[in-house]
Amino acid sequence: MDEIVSLWETLVRATENKGSMLQEASQQQQFNRTVEDVELWLSEIEGQLMSEDYGKDLTSVQNLQKKHALLEADVASHQDRIEGIKLASAQFVERGHFDADNIKSKEVALTDRYTALQRPMNIRKQRLLDSLQVQQLFRDIEDEEAWIREKEPVAASTNRGENIVLEY
Repeated sequence: MDEIVSLWETLVRATENKGSMLQEASQQQQFNRTVEDVELWLSEIEGQLMSEDYGKDLTSVQNLQKKHALLEADVASHQDRIEGIKLASAQFVERGHFDADNIKSKEVALTDRYTALQRPMNIRKQRLLDSLQVQQLFRDIEDEEAWIREKEPVAASTNRGENIVLEY
């Protein structure tokens, strides 16, 4: 009878251990899905930041600047999600999760990728600003040339009108 009780207790512990491992695996799977979602989003953002399109005219540059401002807001809004992943990773490590090393390495890689967005984002923002200034200069030059073309016939005219003699 003691042997049956001992075997039963062993079975109960094994079942509890397996249940605990399944719970950890489920939590890890959720963590991995979140990481994959953010990695996909990061890939999209990185692709947008690699664009060499800085606008062909003033309007297109202004539109690209608005689009870039939305991209910056999107990146900033994902900070909470990154912090959540860092917190979850720390909790996995703290609880001694069976795959804690892998989880931590994923979190570090993801955080590094997110942090690395700042430099290309700042570079693109500056290049768009430079492009805006160039396009504004081109627009100003076009306006001045149009004004010159408008005034040129008057300036080139040989018609001086009649001399008016004023008597005092």
